[in-house]
Amino acid sequence: MRIKNLTIAISLAIAPAMVLADNSNLSNAMATNPELGSYQSSSLNPASLPEYGAKDTSVKMNNVVIDQTVDQVFANVGDGLAVGTQAGLTSGQENTNFNVPEKDIKTYSLPGASVGIHVGYGNTFTNQFYLGTEAYANLSNSTFAPANSAGVVSAKSIIGHNIGFAILPGYQISPSSLFYTKLGLNLAQITTTPLNNPSQSTYSTWTPGVDFGIGYRQALSSNLSLALEYDWIAYNAKIRQVQTYATTSRFIQNLFQLSLNYQFDSMDPSATGSRPALSLDSPYVGITAGRKVETMNIVLNNGSSTYDDPWTGNGWTEKVKLGYGHQFNSWFYLGGEIFAEANQNIAPQSLGASLSREGNSFGFSLLPGYIINQSNLFYGRFGVIHTKFSNDFNIGSASQFNVNKLGYQLGLGYETALTQCLSLIAEYDYTLYSAFHNYVSASKNFSYKPTDQLFSLGLNYRF
Repeated sequence: MRIKNLTIAISLAIAPAMVLADNSNLSNAMATNPELGSYQSSSLNPASLPEYGAKDTSVKMNNVVIDQTVDQVFANVGDGLAVGTQAGLTSGQENTNFNVPEKDIKTYSLPGASVGIHVGYGNTFTNQFYLGTEAYANLSNSTFAPANSAGVVSAKSIIGHNIGFAILPGYQISPSSLFYTKLGLNLAQITTTPLNNPSQSTYSTWTPGVDFGIGYRQALSSNLSLALEYDWIAYNAKIRQVQTYATTSRFIQNLFQLSLNYQFDSMDPSATGSRPALSLDSPYVGITAGRKVETMNIVLNNGSSTYDDPWTGNGWTEKVKLGYGHQFNSWFYLGGEIFAEANQNIAPQSLGASLSREGNSFGFSLLPGYIINQSNLFYGRFGVIHTKFSNDFNIGSASQFNVNKLGYQLGLGYETALTQCLSLIAEYDYTLYSAFHNYVSASKNFSYKPTDQLFSLGLNYRF
């Protein structure tokens, strides 16, 4: 009995000392780690949700749970060092001014493929403004081999491989989405080979150019992002000889590409900052503006001979649209829209007259999409488009024409919320039209087959 009473007395004496020791340990911990000075007990005063990129941790000391928030661990998309690969379609263009009284100005080209690699580094300032740099190299090939009315090709030109360096000023729409522009210098291998004049040598040189671009990048995972980009590259004018007279040729390249980027600083693809969710279950109206490149492949069937003659024109396109979208679950979206386009000065030229002017268009599209997060949507476009084409220049006795053609359109785009109702759009579209014919005689006819590439930016207003 005495032993039991003695045990109780010892316990009562030690318990206050243990509490004092606990408080002493906690005081020492807060003295060595000031971050613990503002701790909150999860049972009495739950901690508020951490801001974007913050990591919520818990420290358990003598049965007291202390919640704390440490510094941001996620980077914005585009920040830090990144490497990647890009692939797309290139449409080179050669504008030739023949030094003769007629000033025979011609534009022609043939689309080709482009693949490459790049490495870049970027940083975001005040959580909004972005500045990056990028070095890149592309394997590409745009070949021009125009023929005259007799089907004779006098020379072949190629815009080949290129390297470049650019700065990328931009605006961080959210931690996971970036809108940027591109200003750079490019160096491309340009080759011109005379085909019917043995006295002329092949002209080949690395030619400098200026690169102007615009793009949109979206985080896909903690280290991967996808970018949609359009580049317009103008190369230095060169003087060369074609047949017996001097010409001035200026080479231009239109490049539409997708790039996949590996970012070494981890991102949070679901982070939208303070931006609202897209109102996806709603009707909407929109407007876009973009750069369109038309390639008109002209085929002459002249008795026993046939030749292809690709010509290119480019210009600005404005679009208005009306649509409706529906969100089926957390990731799948489907929309439909009708639209009308106004095409400005899209026509290849010869002797100052248009070979085939692309007029206004209207059409309908379905837009299946993947909901990346509450503020970002990745979507495709499948549609039909109706366009008017006209010709005010006679090619080899071919008569003028006015035709309306139906085309099939495929596209890829991003939509990202600016407010609950207003969103920004970046999109690339490729349109293939069916061929149409112009008959000159029983043994001679022309066939025209146009294709379009369009990169556009715009706004949607969702009700």
